[in-house]
Amino acid sequence: TGIHNVRGFDQEYNKAISWSTRKNERLSFLMLDIDHFKKINDTYGHSAGDEILSQLAEILQSTCRVFDIVSRNGGEEFSVILQDTPLSHAKEVAERIREAVENFGFMIGKETIRLTISIGCSSYPENTQNPAELISLADKALYRAKESGRNRVIVYQ
Repeated sequence: TGIHNVRGFDQEYNKAISWSTRKNERLSFLMLDIDHFKKINDTYGHSAGDEILSQLAEILQSTCRVFDIVSRNGGEEFSVILQDTPLSHAKEVAERIREAVENFGFMIGKETIRLTISIGCSSYPENTQNPAELISLADKALYRAKESGRNRVIVYQ
């Protein structure tokens, strides 16, 4: 996909948390997942699924700021670390990403398909004073987004 993998994410996340705590800056975290991705793999095959993942990575990179950290965390799960970003702005970024994906024509061979994603948001120190908990809070918000109908952004409350 041309973006960070799990190991690269771990390194960048630790740096970002360290920087935020040292500088007393906010840090927000987005966890996102492609809705019904299994259906794509089952219908078009895994190589088509890989192409979808690459196209999504491009959308994420083009939608985020240059210094935001975009990663693929495994399967169809991605994350974005938004440095110096309060929760209110993180939700705006997440909505912008969600809309960009919803409106994008993903190419599989000569066929164009539409996809949606669900996104969970959390923020340090707004949601937690514990940087390690930031990821699990975003994951809980993502689960709620999936549970409540998909194709939505849920901010951890």
